[in-house]
Amino acid sequence: MIILVVIRGISEIFARMDFNDYGDNLTLIEIILISTIGGTLLGLIVLYFGSILIKWTGKPLGGQGTLSEIRTVIAWSNAPILVLFVLWVTMIVIFGKDLFISNSILLDTSSFHAIMYKFFFIVKFFLLIYSFVIFFKMLSEIQRLSIARTMVNMIFTGFVLYLLSWSLIIATVHFYNN
Repeated sequence: MIILVVIRGISEIFARMDFNDYGDNLTLIEIILISTIGGTLLGLIVLYFGSILIKWTGKPLGGQGTLSEIRTVIAWSNAPILVLFVLWVTMIVIFGKDLFISNSILLDTSSFHAIMYKFFFIVKFFLLIYSFVIFFKMLSEIQRLSIARTMVNMIFTGFVLYLLSWSLIIATVHFYNN
C-alpha cells in the first residue's frame, strides 16, 4: 500500500520539476534524487496526513469512513499511477535532462521526440483523470456520502494538500541549493 503512494509522490515531484524547468539549474541526478526523497516524503504525508484531513472534513458532512479505510482509498486509487511512473522512467531514458529544461534542443529539433513527448503528456493526463475518478468513487463509498458531498469533502482537503506539496517542493529545492 505504501509503495503506491510513494510512487505517486515521486511522479508528482517529477511533474513539478518538468513543469517548472528545474533542469535549467539542476543536473539530472539531482532531479532524480530530489524527486525520490521529496516524493517519498510527499507520498507518506498525503497518505497519513491526508487521511486525517479527509476524515476531519468529511465528519461534519456525515462521512463515516475510518482512517484505515481512507488510507486504503488513497493508496489504491493510485494504482494507475504505476503506469505513469513507468512513463516517467521511459521519458527520462528517452529525453534525459531535456525533459526538465526550458529550451530543449532535442524537443525543438526532433519531430519524433516532440511527438513522443505529446503522446506521453496525453497518456499522463488520462491516467491522472482515471486515478481521480477511482478515488472519488471509492471515497464516496467508504464515507457513505453522495458524490456532491464527497466533492465538498475534498475541496478543503485538496487545497491544503496542494499547498503542502508546493511547500515541500520549495523547501526541498531550497534546502538542496543552500
